[in-house]
Amino acid sequence: MIDPQETTEPPSKRESWNETDFYVSFGEGPHRSWNDAREYGFISGGQGEWYSRTLGQPFVGARVFVHIPSEGYVGVGEVTREKTPVTEFEVDEDGGTTNILDVDLDADRMDENADDPELREYLVGVEWKDTRPVEDAYWETGMYANQNTVTKLRNQFTLERLYDEFDIEG
Repeated sequence: MIDPQETTEPPSKRESWNETDFYVSFGEGPHRSWNDAREYGFISGGQGEWYSRTLGQPFVGARVFVHIPSEGYVGVGEVTREKTPVTEFEVDEDGGTTNILDVDLDADRMDENADDPELREYLVGVEWKDTRPVEDAYWETGMYANQNTVTKLRNQFTLERLYDEFDIEG
């Protein structure tokens, strides 16, 4: 042990981060749908810079655990594409690629504010490892939840439960 007076870093109560796992708050509504996200491989946020800013944190290869507020955790996947404006996000459709706005979406207002960099939706590509419908969301008292769209997932209690629930190797 190092004497606290001899270290340059203050002691932290924060749990350490494993450099891989992120928490994603996925608010459903007219601008984004969990069904669309599962089908086309993405997470998203927008309709204000506060909601889209943190989507820049996950890097290609990072793991994301998706939480729907007031429901629970509904999916885990690996990031395949960094934060991209909705107008530039391509998806696989009928053997080719097309813009996400050109496919039949449940989120019928995903295109709203598409020309406004502060308000439009931004998407992050994800290869899903495991997802479930909202009605089968997983939640236990004491699990981590946050109002930010993306945060580093440090909570060991939550990670242990999610690794078990989604069959992830620790």
